[in-house]
Amino acid sequence: MNTINPLFAFIAFGIAFITSKIINSKYKLEISSSRNLSIDGLRGFLAVGVFINHSSVWYRYLHTGDWVNATSNFYNQLGSACVALFFMITAYLFVNKLLNTKENYDWSGFFISRIFRLGPAYYFSFFLILCVIFVIDRKLNVSLSRFILSLGHWLLFTTFNNPFINENGFTKIINAGVLWSLRYEWLFYFCLPFISIPILKKIPPLKTVILSVIFLMIFLKYRSIDFNHIYSFLGGAIAPFLIKYKNRNFDTKYISALVVLCFLGIPFFHTSDIFFSKILLIIAFNFIALGNTIFGILKKSSLILLGEICYSTYLLHGILLFITFHLIIGKVVAIHFSEVQYWICIFMLTPFVITISFLSFIWLENPGMKLSKKLIKKIKNDNR
Repeated sequence: MNTINPLFAFIAFGIAFITSKIINSKYKLEISSSRNLSIDGLRGFLAVGVFINHSSVWYRYLHTGDWVNATSNFYNQLGSACVALFFMITAYLFVNKLLNTKENYDWSGFFISRIFRLGPAYYFSFFLILCVIFVIDRKLNVSLSRFILSLGHWLLFTTFNNPFINENGFTKIINAGVLWSLRYEWLFYFCLPFISIPILKKIPPLKTVILSVIFLMIFLKYRSIDFNHIYSFLGGAIAPFLIKYKNRNFDTKYISALVVLCFLGIPFFHTSDIFFSKILLIIAFNFIALGNTIFGILKKSSLILLGEICYSTYLLHGILLFITFHLIIGKVVAIHFSEVQYWICIFMLTPFVITISFLSFIWLENPGMKLSKKLIKKIKNDNR
């Protein structure tokens, strides 16, 4: 059983946008003038796209019991292409910061900011996963030491391993398995000191180099690397160099049309890992990073709000899908839903996903970012 009709996705996108618009009417974003609004708007599409992708995966999972990628090119690319673009955004942002560094790069501040940026919402999602597991199991099924060891891996963002918690087979499905991408985010962060050498023309502090080497050694021991994701990071790192050395307006209707054509070409391929699919994504992304707003769409405040809360949306949508179809409705009932009935449930769930993601951003992500700035400032003052 597969979802192939793109109309369901467009309706879900519309509901997410309307929900964001309602929230934005009550909560006004404080956006720095230095922000790239095109990138912020793009992120708004991406997190919702991953949610819709996993909604289609859940429909098939309910009917077959197999947690596998969507067979529809369109729905599969809402996951594959969107995550590839997230990786490009990461590379763009941090390579751009390196290129604009005028003094010594604050590596301690960088790693502190990453922990406080990714940590609060992640640990909240982890807490929800634990709650769901014990609602299902109601007791400890493994030894205390084994349970604690599994928690340790998850506390490290599952970077080196992501074992079942309490031997619960649903562990990796509860959040739709999204944490694999954080592993590559951390890999990029610890590679960044070495990437910085030809850009800054200086070697980072010894402690930073040692920390990065240790991380990479452990990572490579326990994890293999899919270079298709590395190509996404490389594709995202192109724009910062073009921005630095080129001066041209890329927000024109002709370039917008070209970007749209690139995106329209993506569903002709099943995954972003296919060469031509990756090339189309890289072309489209770099024009957006250079300032193209796709006929002004990416500058919409409601879309930018979706971009602000995209990390929480990414982490929480899978948990909300699991709670809805496994704990509230129940698989026995949901399996009898027609495709239309199923997607009506998704449409009803969408405002909750956006609202809870917004609250997570306000209560967890934003305070975490503010706290990291205070901590970094204090460390700098203490070192003077």
